[in-house]
Amino acid sequence: MFPFFPLSPQFHPLDGRAWASLANEIQFFLVQDISIEQTQPDCYEVLRDIFWMAFVAAYPSFPHGEWPQWNPMISMEGEFMSYWMNIDNDARKRGDSHMQDEVREFVWEEMKDITEKSLNMHLIPEFLT
Repeated sequence: MFPFFPLSPQFHPLDGRAWASLANEIQFFLVQDISIEQTQPDCYEVLRDIFWMAFVAAYPSFPHGEWPQWNPMISMEGEFMSYWMNIDNDARKRGDSHMQDEVREFVWEEMKDITEKSLNMHLIPEFLT
């Protein structure tokens, strides 16, 4: 159903470029069919959260530091962004490299949880887990 899931077995959860590529794929999917928000609102909300997870994993200091503009059709709403924007973390603001790995590990676990519970699928092919 989703062209970006399951993820490639080569996807590395600590690789910012892999996360940026995933965020771009999800963004493209969300904006290519604008009717998904109306026709499948629950699915859209989950995918929007997953987009933001991937975006934050790609740019862990977000909303501080440098990051690319995302398509404004994707709002900064949802459980994940509400949580993320309310964290006051000095290490995140500085872009500490140790913190980047921690953020990516956290997002990886959150994304595994949401895809299994809400989309009933595994992030990577099940036979590899």
